[in-house]
Amino acid sequence: FHALTLDMVHCMNDVWDEWTKTDQGLKAILIKSSSCKRPAFCAGGDVKAVWKDGMNTTTTNDNDSTGKQQQQHGYGIPGLLTSDFFRDEYTLNYKMATRKVPQISLWDGIVMGGGTGISMHGKYRIATENTLFAMPETSIGFFCDVGSLWWMPRIILGKGGIAPYIALTGARLRASDLLYTGLATHCVPSEKLNELEIALAEATRSSSSSQENVVPPYNDVVAPVLEQFHVLPSSITKEDDEGFLQQHESIIDETFSEAKSVEDIVSKLQSIMDNSSKSKNEL
Repeated sequence: FHALTLDMVHCMNDVWDEWTKTDQGLKAILIKSSSCKRPAFCAGGDVKAVWKDGMNTTTTNDNDSTGKQQQQHGYGIPGLLTSDFFRDEYTLNYKMATRKVPQISLWDGIVMGGGTGISMHGKYRIATENTLFAMPETSIGFFCDVGSLWWMPRIILGKGGIAPYIALTGARLRASDLLYTGLATHCVPSEKLNELEIALAEATRSSSSSQENVVPPYNDVVAPVLEQFHVLPSSITKEDDEGFLQQHESIIDETFSEAKSVEDIVSKLQSIMDNSSKSKNEL
């Protein structure tokens, strides 16, 4: 489901660098996935390849039989996938976060982990009826990376415990929850995405000769187009416009917003288990 590989990261880094040099006429950047059997934007970094590299390389500083010192993981040594992947991925995230040209990401399907890293730092994130969003790193003993600990509390501002809830549980979110939290900026039917791309391309071309419908700052020509295509999630899915997070926000706030530790969260969840089936699942 479109894992993010080191080759992909290198390619995107090179493109971003090239655009930095020659972007005088660049009006917007669109990121989407290629087609596959199941809708997916990006299922995250290729952790399987990173794990295999770690398992196949000696992890001690002892010399081998030839007297050559073995490479050691965990110290950022260049040439090891366990180092290079994360270093180059985070560099790409930074470039995206500091770019002033509007970036539009089409979340038509799975968007998890590293997939959020190449999209959340952009200005616009478009959900569809197929979108399934999560930061599932804690399930493999990792932390929520790719800049998420920066954008979570800033984008999900004023929503109490929702950010730590998403980060700690790996909760899977659909369009209504994504719009409510601000993680997604718009919702567009999947069948309209091709039409949306054409409209965006036309808007960027026509803006070169006309300033009409240009939204400051940074000459944002895509905002009016996205508003034209935006719909409520309930119009294209079986979801209510008031999603799970909004419906259960009081319980999430009670358990996650002021907790000092994971043990504190578990204790609070235990105290309300009888009244919430979801808290049982998360516990």
